[in-house]
Amino acid sequence: MDILGYECREIIYQSERSLVQAFRSLIQQLFTESQVKIDTWREKLLAAFGASGQVIIDVIPEVELIIGSQPAVPELPAAEAQNRFNLVFQNFIQVFTQAEHPLVLFLDDLQWSDGASFLRIKKPSGLKT
Repeated sequence: MDILGYECREIIYQSERSLVQAFRSLIQQLFTESQVKIDTWREKLLAAFGASGQVIIDVIPEVELIIGSQPAVPELPAAEAQNRFNLVFQNFIQVFTQAEHPLVLFLDDLQWSDGASFLRIKKPSGLKT
């Protein structure tokens, strides 16, 4: 997926490397769960992604091992592609920020985060500033 002349994956890894790594680790932890729990996570993730699961797989490849291969997403203009990514990533975070399964992230040096990255995690998590 091309956003503003750069690969989406490159933009995300540059500005949100730690956040992406945290979620990669979380997905890897899911593999230690029973098959029944993995199936439950699969259902939740697929419901959250809709037809846009490939957007997350492009950034967090381990997700494909949980949800299976996904169809390619349609190419969009840069702003629309970024909006789609933001929405799908927020939905992804919301899967893991439920009362029955709270998520705690320690984010060091958050003051260096760009506004879009901060909003990407703030909105779905209910983070108070």
